[in-house]
Amino acid sequence: MQISDRITNANDLFGRSKYVYQNQQYESGFIFDYWACGPSSKDSNGEKFDGAYPAGFLKRFRYAFKSIFDNNPSILHVCAGRIPKTEGMTLDLNPKYNPDFLMNAENFHLNQGMEKYHNYFDIVLSDSPYNEEASKKYYGVHLLNKRKMLLGMIACTKVGGIIGVLDQSMPTQIGLKNIKTVAKVAVSSVPNKDLRIFSVYQKIFTSEKYL
Repeated sequence: MQISDRITNANDLFGRSKYVYQNQQYESGFIFDYWACGPSSKDSNGEKFDGAYPAGFLKRFRYAFKSIFDNNPSILHVCAGRIPKTEGMTLDLNPKYNPDFLMNAENFHLNQGMEKYHNYFDIVLSDSPYNEEASKKYYGVHLLNKRKMLLGMIACTKVGGIIGVLDQSMPTQIGLKNIKTVAKVAVSSVPNKDLRIFSVYQKIFTSEKYL
């Protein structure tokens, strides 16, 4: 390539002024977005916990859904890991971080004592292991059934509440008529080169028939 073939004027570069942002053009209100986050940080003891949310993820979530947080919502984190209790109630299989609910995330809503938490939380989020390798590494068990986890999350969410699933794939919504998909957010976490998907749903009515 010759010198004369180079772009030397910044105005000739394809930038924001020329790009059409598609997430602003859906009349249905459906949300597409992208959140750039950092690597997993360390806990209060200085220990790294690789299975945690990417650094900055919860801050971005609070900002994006700030209208919900204005009302001091009740929150449950499923497969919570080291999530601090200041972020809400926690459910996890590992007792290391003293979760509020020490149990498997599969169909957790069916466990004894969980009946009072049906249709209880304004927000239910999950960051479960993404694959078999990660599940064995962090929990020493086989990968959980994501469908069963989602059923529990829906059951424990209020009508109008938000369900958010961070994973490498998008949960199937087949047969789940009491939730509506409201957002798909691509999430990066440096130095990882892959993207995760944050799928967000809203519970639109209560019915055990669809669980």
